[in-house]
Amino acid sequence: MSIRYQEDDCRNIPWDEVPLLLKKVGMGYTDAYTHKLSFEASRKAIFVFDKDKLIGIGRAISDGVR
Repeated sequence: MSIRYQEDDCRNIPWDEVPLLLKKVGMGYTDAYTHKLSFEASRKAIFVFDKDKLIGIGRAISDGVR
């Protein structure tokens, strides 16, 4: 395993894999473009890769008050 983290940088993400990953773990999902917009608008975002394969994602939203 070669784990790599990409924080707060939504460039070069295989967006077509995001809905597949969410579906695989039983979470709600939509089309790839909508996920891209959501992550780009998030306060924090993280993407986890094993080599070049996307294996995890996360995001946090905030009103910016605290």
